[in-house]
Amino acid sequence: MFHKIKTRIIVLMLIISVLPLLVVGVVSWRTMTLMKQSITSVSEQMGSTAANSSTNTIRSDIRAYNLAVAKLTAQLVTMKYNTNGNDIADLADVIGDSVDEGTRTFLVNRDGNLIYDKEGNYVNGEMNFNDMGGPGEKFIARSAATVNSGSEIITYHGERIYFAYAPCGDMDYSVGVLTPVEGAERDAVALRDSLIVLNNAINAEVNRNFTYGLTITFIAVAVAAFDIIIMATRFSKNITKPIEQLTEEVSKIGNDYTISSQINIRTGDELEALADSYNLMTERLRGFISELEKSTADKERARAELSVVKDIRDTAFPHIVPGYLERTEIDIYGTTKDVAGTNSAFYNYFPSADDRIVIIASEVSGSGIAAAVMMLIAKTLMEQGARNGKTLEEIFYTVNNILFEKRKTEHSVRAFLGYLDLKNGELNYITAGLHSPFIKTFDKKWEQMPIKPNNSLALADSVRYESETRKLNWHDRIFIYSDSVLKMLSESGDVYSKDNLCEALNRSADMDIQEICDNVYNDISAFTDGKIDADVSMLIAEYIGKL
Repeated sequence: MFHKIKTRIIVLMLIISVLPLLVVGVVSWRTMTLMKQSITSVSEQMGSTAANSSTNTIRSDIRAYNLAVAKLTAQLVTMKYNTNGNDIADLADVIGDSVDEGTRTFLVNRDGNLIYDKEGNYVNGEMNFNDMGGPGEKFIARSAATVNSGSEIITYHGERIYFAYAPCGDMDYSVGVLTPVEGAERDAVALRDSLIVLNNAINAEVNRNFTYGLTITFIAVAVAAFDIIIMATRFSKNITKPIEQLTEEVSKIGNDYTISSQINIRTGDELEALADSYNLMTERLRGFISELEKSTADKERARAELSVVKDIRDTAFPHIVPGYLERTEIDIYGTTKDVAGTNSAFYNYFPSADDRIVIIASEVSGSGIAAAVMMLIAKTLMEQGARNGKTLEEIFYTVNNILFEKRKTEHSVRAFLGYLDLKNGELNYITAGLHSPFIKTFDKKWEQMPIKPNNSLALADSVRYESETRKLNWHDRIFIYSDSVLKMLSESGDVYSKDNLCEALNRSADMDIQEICDNVYNDISAFTDGKIDADVSMLIAEYIGKL
């Protein structure tokens, strides 16, 4: 009987001792499992964030930023060059300024000669990029010769470089911007490395704490249930709650990309370092998101501005059908091939007093709403002066002064204005800033018409413009065109030249005037392999004379 009682007492004691320990062990195991799940959730979301933080996206933003710097610097160079009396030797304060750490600008002419180096020193052609031999240097020289703008990654002096370039208005110069790829992408690499460190820290923390927790649990079960309860409570307080807080904040990024708060964990261990790294990451992501939102807003404004410019241009162009002039002495046709919708060019023709036809063909440098408004002002002033019977000199003098006075940007106006006397074919005209028109006499080929050089409108006040006169004979033709025609590029980077244009006109010698314009445009399209990136304006008139 005593043996049975003793056995029962031992069994009862074992049950009383083991049962609480088993409960404590289950509680501890459950606590550590939740901890592992929380940390794993953080690791997965950190990995997702690292995947979404694309270095290619940031590189694209860097290229766009450098291109904006090149264009802005080119505008500043053009403005200072014009205000300094066309003196290129006084641009050091423009070229030498660095807009960002590691970013340097320089000035190069169309022949590839370095005019200002990246420190703003006036070297004036002492070095030519074509002579350096490297593909990056030759690309710089080729880009300056194209009078286009762009942003690329090149190899320059053995180093990968962000290179952006932009032409300086009507000048024979381009601005280049150089930024080392390694320096520019430092933030992107730092962000990616930070995420990798966080991920590694999380995985290490999972393995370390889970193993450590199990060991402590087994020791606590062996020692006493009280120690196990204390250890489980400590884990719950010091690990589970901070990890849950970290998981909650990271989940905001995955759900709605909102980063509004930071985590305050002061445990004095790796979890505190993990929280600090997370706070640094969110601060960088907030800056990146802000730049992305700004870029999106800029694109929306650009689309709205393009719509306004198109509306202005539609009101500016004459809606003229064949036979509008109702004169048999002249055949005239104008067209704008609208590709980009940003070219602020216009033309018009209408009868005036004394059996004269007024012919206007003009364009504003640059694009945007400001250029379109300037186009409307110039168009209205020239038409009004012609209808009032003013001389060409009077019209250009008045229009130039008004445009210069109202000029708020760097835009200028290139123009052709002529009076054609239908009785005798006498053409009195002024060409200001535009390329020389082409002319074809009845028994000869197309050739460039000699003109007196006149500066573009709105560059300076009180400028006197000089007209000239040319006698047109039976079936003589004159062809006027926008500057964009001679800025088209082939796939190999060659520029559509005046010789190309003259050949296209001569191949169309037997066509009517509308077919000539269509044939020229088709020739440009073939030259660029169909990649025409600017609007093309053309106007052609044929003097028939009295029948």
